[in-house]
Amino acid sequence: IWAPQIGKFEKLWDYLQMTLAWFCPPIVALFVMGLFFRRVNTKGALAGIIIGGSLTVFLILIRALAIDLDLGNFLYVAFIHFVISCAAIFVFSMMGVGKSEAELANVVWSPQEFNKESLELRQLPWYKNYRIQAMILVLLVILILLRY
Repeated sequence: IWAPQIGKFEKLWDYLQMTLAWFCPPIVALFVMGLFFRRVNTKGALAGIIIGGSLTVFLILIRALAIDLDLGNFLYVAFIHFVISCAAIFVFSMMGVGKSEAELANVVWSPQEFNKESLELRQLPWYKNYRIQAMILVLLVILILLRY
């Protein structure tokens, strides 16, 4: 059923990017909201996945039926999809019951956690510090992209 849809794309890369733009935003929204927002709960998570998933199905149907809504670049669509999923998670989480601070202490990021980890990383040699490794990787990617 799905294979003929792949043929509607000019390049395989376009197909991969478009499908990632359809399927990833609700999942990424749930991850980001769960990591940084203490009030997210099961009700909000479920609503975000259902609404985001429904939007994904809608976008797939538009593409499959060759309806041209001129939604713009798929990156814009992915961002809007992400924002809608975040909004659904937020609104439905606010309607539900939040967890206690004790339950959230080890699962929600905080600046204090960052500072504590920074102190621990200072004791490591530079080549074992993942933040330095990440910066080296970013610089290498930039150098590669500038070269080509």
